[in-house]
Amino acid sequence: MAPALVRINGDSPLMDPAVVDRGIGEYNGAGVDLVTNVRPRSFPKGHSVEVVSLAALQDASRQELTADDREHVTRFLYANPDRYRIRNFACERPLGHLQLSVDTPEDFSAFQCLIGSMSRSHVEYGLLEIVEMHAALQLPQS
Repeated sequence: MAPALVRINGDSPLMDPAVVDRGIGEYNGAGVDLVTNVRPRSFPKGHSVEVVSLAALQDASRQELTADDREHVTRFLYANPDRYRIRNFACERPLGHLQLSVDTPEDFSAFQCLIGSMSRSHVEYGLLEIVEMHAALQLPQS
């Protein structure tokens, strides 16, 4: 059984694998229950990573959870920082104001614009390249 799980959301089609790798690196050997770049947010929406210990998830699942807690699996951990050890990692540049996830029709239009301007496969672009393209195309920030 895996000691931890990596959580990224399906609304993040431009996720930079280097951000995921960084989250895993921050988790390994840290002795924490959750490593996150979500709270406080410094990475764009669409580049959220959580690495959570299986033990913490199992413990949380034995608690009295709301429907929202069950849907948003790490919400209970954030709500109980005295019970779970949480470490945040931050982006070198504050980019939390940018919207790179695809949640609305407007987000999808921006995503299509970004993809349409790419000269190589979208999986070959890192976060900062995507941010530069986003700015050059003057897409909405949030």
